[in-house]
Amino acid sequence: MKRTLLPLALATTALVATTAYASDVTLTIESWRNDDLKLWQNEIIPAFEAKNPGIKVNFTPSAPA
Repeated sequence: MKRTLLPLALATTALVATTAYASDVTLTIESWRNDDLKLWQNEIIPAFEAKNPGIKVNFTPSAPA
């Protein structure tokens, strides 16, 4: 009985790990430098996302206090 459950447990663990790894992730970068919004949107984020598929980046600047 134990020999039958071990391969099933390993297969289930591998499936869950693969599914978790394959899901997309969104990162949010907050900054007080709202002057950099166009730089992030036009250059930095597209370059990063091109090299890191599955990772989406949101840049959310806020006005300095």
